[in-house]
Amino acid sequence: MTRVNASKNLILGFCARSSVERLEPFIASLRRTTFAGDIALLIEDMAADSVDRLRAIGVIVERAAPSAQQRMASMSSRYFSYLDFLVRRGAGYDHVMLADPTTSIFQADPFAAPLPADIVYTGERYTIDETPAVRDAMVSAYGEAVAGNLRDFLVSDPSTTLGTASGMLRYLTAMTQQLAGRTTPITGAIDEGVHNYVVHMRPLAGAWLDPTGRIAAALRSVPDDAVEIANGRVLIDRTAVPVLSCWDANAKVARYVTTSTRFRLDDTSPPLVREAPSGARDAVVAFYQRQRDAGWLDLFLGSLRCVSDAVDVHCAGDFDQEELAILARFRCTAHSMPATDLEIAENAAHFYLSQVLDRIASGGPPQPDQVLVLDSVRAVFPRDPFLAKTIGLSAFCEGPTRIGESEYNRDRLALFVPLDEGWLRHPILSSMALRGTLPILREFYRRMFIELVDRAELLKIHKVVQGVVNKLCHGGDLGFPVIAHPNGAEIHFEFLASNLAIDTRHGVRVGGTVPGVVLSGHRESHLLLKLRIDLNLPEP
Repeated sequence: MTRVNASKNLILGFCARSSVERLEPFIASLRRTTFAGDIALLIEDMAADSVDRLRAIGVIVERAAPSAQQRMASMSSRYFSYLDFLVRRGAGYDHVMLADPTTSIFQADPFAAPLPADIVYTGERYTIDETPAVRDAMVSAYGEAVAGNLRDFLVSDPSTTLGTASGMLRYLTAMTQQLAGRTTPITGAIDEGVHNYVVHMRPLAGAWLDPTGRIAAALRSVPDDAVEIANGRVLIDRTAVPVLSCWDANAKVARYVTTSTRFRLDDTSPPLVREAPSGARDAVVAFYQRQRDAGWLDLFLGSLRCVSDAVDVHCAGDFDQEELAILARFRCTAHSMPATDLEIAENAAHFYLSQVLDRIASGGPPQPDQVLVLDSVRAVFPRDPFLAKTIGLSAFCEGPTRIGESEYNRDRLALFVPLDEGWLRHPILSSMALRGTLPILREFYRRMFIELVDRAELLKIHKVVQGVVNKLCHGGDLGFPVIAHPNGAEIHFEFLASNLAIDTRHGVRVGGTVPGVVLSGHRESHLLLKLRIDLNLPEP
């Protein structure tokens, strides 16, 4: 038996193209139980205002696209998103439940009683051979022989699985191993076949298929005469099961759910209990120059808030009242700075960015864990830009071009170091973006300004700071590691020529991966228009 302790529990779900209204029965019914853990939703294609409303009532919301798999339907790729979430954040949870938030409701806390096993699968009332949809999914995934071999075994409902945090990691590892590496597109309900294969043919330590429906029941396989509504509860064989999945498969239950206020969110509903997040938050610090960046703030801040609500945002610039209102709407701290001429904006940006870093450092705890500095707001965030944060200073290559192959960059580096073949063979690192801990970034800026002491005339040269960035990062004597990320891995420089393949069929991928930031010069480019659609951002 697993031990229930004071640690938090988690209910984790995935939904695509859903609204808050469709999720109301799931959330409202959970709010009326004694459950006091976290609820997290991994989403695709949900409007920004729906995301904001979910976060306002205490739901953790993350975009699932970064860990979704190519050539795979969302209902299959969700397992990769689940695994990614638990690997990153699962240490804070004791028990985890996977649930379909569009078809599940709660009648009690599913973790109120100790779980009988490390992994608890939800059993249905029919065998695989008696359930054509599941049998067909198994044939599609594994062939006739495997489906025939399992024909007399109970179907397990893949929408509801519970377990300890370690048990769920084992289950999700098994699921992703079975789904990964397939040469044909994974479409339809293949995930149901894979789930049942894992349950029966790939037995996991500490796993149990519950045939009794004691914790969860899938209504699609429960006979209508076994279901009744009494005293505000759905009874199955006269028992109120804590979790009901596929509630819309039973006409009586569907009528009850769609008409009862128990399944509606309102101002009197008790809020989901969320503790303040532990540890430091990350921060984005950006510079705004109106002549260059006008019209970008909504897209920049809107996309960042879509992919992460756990990032502090600071913006430096000369703002008017309308711009200050936009910053406030997205909970961005404004740092007013003197107006800057366009010709020297990229150089002046770093002086102002360093001042913001100093203000953050002097503000007392909590200090940010890591900071991403950007010299403009001409950017869109397809995912959380801190998912792959690492040690030292992160710098970002503009592409495969070497310094010696670019007269522009060669001339700027030559202002700070005698050039030889070694310098010329280094890739070009951009001055537009840097990421690291607050002390490392402040030290890097200190070194940068030392290079410019008594050489103020250099600041009249457009983007001369890029020469400083390349000298310091390639020089090897900073006292902390510099990690250079190739174009597209973390930041994609859309305005520069690139041979990287850009795939917009299933989200946006650059060179096969999803970058954290796309820096661009045109808000109406094909890539940015696609990102705006994917993030469901309104027209500016």
